[in-house]
Amino acid sequence: MKMKKNGKHLVIRVQTKYREGHPKEGKDAGFLHEIATGMKVHFIHEGNTEIEKLYTKLAKHKKGKRTAVLPVTYVDEAGNEILHREFIRIQKITICYDPLNFKKYDTLEGHKIPICHIQVDDREIHNADNVSDNSGLSRQDFNDWFFKSRRAVDYFEGYVLHFTKAFNY
Repeated sequence: MKMKKNGKHLVIRVQTKYREGHPKEGKDAGFLHEIATGMKVHFIHEGNTEIEKLYTKLAKHKKGKRTAVLPVTYVDEAGNEILHREFIRIQKITICYDPLNFKKYDTLEGHKIPICHIQVDDREIHNADNVSDNSGLSRQDFNDWFFKSRRAVDYFEGYVLHFTKAFNY
């Protein structure tokens, strides 16, 4: 996932296919459909220098609301435009398996899924299903996306890039 700053226009590269290591590796994640139907309201991005700078700048000037009014184009792995907006809202996210409940599981669709601990802008999010749904992924695919496919055991830190004005964690 890469981002280019082109004058006052951001181009952000996002994953639209399941990444290497995910049980559905290489398959389309269905994000275009999820965006079109309004089910997907953000991308979760690992971040880079440009996103970090923009987040820091917005955090200093806009208490609680990190929204920048500037053209943003989201492109897929091949560079094809998948979404264009005139603003970006950014929040910092940390996802890990809850250290207090590491051996506890939720049962979802007959599968045991480890309990996740999610913080957005240092506020705990108690409903991991809400975050996975808003990401356009099932809870199992969400966990696999951020842990198995990244080859990380239990921790992810990045940014929520909202492309709807109506939603914020």
